[in-house]
Amino acid sequence: NGAGIDFSATRDATGKTSEVLDDYEEGEFTAVLTPHTSGSIGMHASYKTMSYTKIGRLVYIQGEIRTSSVSSPVGVVKLGLPFVPASGDFKQSAAGAVSTHSVAFASNASLAVEVQGTGSYLGSAIFVESTSDGSEGAVEGGDFSGNEELTIGLTYITAT
Repeated sequence: NGAGIDFSATRDATGKTSEVLDDYEEGEFTAVLTPHTSGSIGMHASYKTMSYTKIGRLVYIQGEIRTSSVSSPVGVVKLGLPFVPASGDFKQSAAGAVSTHSVAFASNASLAVEVQGTGSYLGSAIFVESTSDGSEGAVEGGDFSGNEELTIGLTYITAT
C-alpha cells in the first residue's frame, strides 16, 4: 500500500514513536562549503559530489571533497547537508569522522564534524578541532587556502 514496512508484530520498545519504516533513499548531492560570515570557498569540479543513504530518519553521508579556491573566507566553515537535521535538545547534533590534508588547523589537533539542528548554523555541519589541552573550536574560513582535501563520514537524524 506504499505505507512502508510495518514492524508492529515485534516487541515494543519503551518510548517508541513508530514501528513503520517508511523511507529509504540512496543518492548523491553536491557538497558546498560556506564561510558563515563572508567570502567563498570554491570546490574542485571532480571532488564535490558526496553520497548519502537515508533509512527512515537516519541519514549517512560520505565522500571525499576538495577545495579549489578561496575568496576572503571569514567565519565558521559550514558544509551543506542533503536533508534538514532534527532540532531539539537531544537531537541537535550528531558527530562523524573527517580526515584532512592541507587544512591549516592547530598542531596536535583532532578534527570532528557536528550537525547543527538549531541556532545560526541550522541545517549544516561544522568542523570542530580539539587540541591535546582539551580546548576545541570551529574551523574558520581562514584555515582554508584553496587546496584542501576532506574525507567525511557522518550520520545524523533528519527532521522528517
